[in-house]
Amino acid sequence: MSKQWTGKKLIPEGKEYLGKYPVDFDLITYGDVVPNSVLEEFYDMSEEDERFRFKQIQFIHFLDSELRSRGKVCTICTKDGQIKILTHEEAAEYNRKRFNCHITGMARSHEKNMHVDRDYLDSSQLDTHDHTVMFQSKILQSMRNVRSEIQLETTQRKTPGLIYTKALSSEILSDEEGDFIDGEKDE
Repeated sequence: MSKQWTGKKLIPEGKEYLGKYPVDFDLITYGDVVPNSVLEEFYDMSEEDERFRFKQIQFIHFLDSELRSRGKVCTICTKDGQIKILTHEEAAEYNRKRFNCHITGMARSHEKNMHVDRDYLDSSQLDTHDHTVMFQSKILQSMRNVRSEIQLETTQRKTPGLIYTKALSSEILSDEEGDFIDGEKDE
C-alpha cells in the first residue's frame, strides 16, 4: 500500500536514525511518494528555488543507495514533480523506455561520430577516433543481431499459477537427451 510521506513522521516515535535524513528505510514501500514539502523541510528551501531540482536528484541518489545497501533494489524517479518509488508495474514500463532511450542515444552519438571530419584530427586523435568508431559499430551491430536472435515465448506450466519463460532455442536449456532442464519436453 503506497503512502504519502510527511516530514516528521518518517521516523516512528522513539526510534533513532543514522545518517543525513530522518528516514526509516524499513517503512518504505513500492508506490510511495515523497512530496516536495518533505524535501523543503530537509533542505530548508522552497520548491521554487532553482536549486531544488538538484536537491531532488541528490535525495533520489541517497535513497537509492541506502535501499540498495539494505538489499532492496527499486526504481526511483520524479513523477508529477515529486519523488516516487515506482511499483513493479510502473518500473517495468519506465525501465524499458529508459533502456531504449539510452540505445537510441548511443546510436545518435555514433552517427555524429561518423560525421567527424578526419582531416582536422592529428595522428593520435585519428587513431583514437578510428578505434572508437569501430568499437561503437561493433557494439551497435551486436545489439541489433542479438535483438533479432532472442525470442522469448511465455507459456503456462502444468502446475497451476506458475508462469515461466523458455527460450525458443532448445540447445540452451536442454541436456543431451533433449529434455528441458526442469524436466519438461519442448512441445
